[in-house]
Amino acid sequence: MREHMVDTLKDRPGVMAPPPLLYLLPLALVVVQKGVIAREEAYLERKFGEDYLNYKARVQRWI
Repeated sequence: MREHMVDTLKDRPGVMAPPPLLYLLPLALVVVQKGVIAREEAYLERKFGEDYLNYKARVQRWI
């Protein structure tokens, strides 16, 4: 079925099938969140303590 969907998209002018690497984006986001951001936040909490927790409370996480 997937091949049929991609073939159908290729046959329509102005519509492109997503690049194969796009399917890896969710995995990359999880790796960044768990492997980088979570570790960095834990480090900052240990280093700066209450000051960092106050900062986190008043600043948006994602811009």
